[in-house]
Amino acid sequence: MIKKPTVVHNQIIADTSVFSIERVSLRFTNGAEVDYERLRGRDGGAVMIIPLLDVDTVLLIREYAAGVDRYELGFPKGLMEEGESAESAADREIKEEIGHGYRHLTLLKTLSVAPG
Repeated sequence: MIKKPTVVHNQIIADTSVFSIERVSLRFTNGAEVDYERLRGRDGGAVMIIPLLDVDTVLLIREYAAGVDRYELGFPKGLMEEGESAESAADREIKEEIGHGYRHLTLLKTLSVAPG
């Protein structure tokens, strides 16, 4: 088994309402020390929903994407509120964004957006 590096130091270098940027200094088993910067999301998590109206119809939303300065089509998504389950957050988001609730919900995948 490969030994994990030792965390020498870490500090928050930027903080927003959605995430923080943390600098992490690591020492590897070969003695090399490297600084990484990583995104740390808030504790609540988020959901993204792929709503199917029927077997042939996916519902998308049109929303402004500030990163590319244009409107884009995408899946409904949003942050989970404190104490809210993923299922409740998914239902709330699709009601807010496309005006539909769900009849059946299937978890496809849980993932970390920026694990490094």
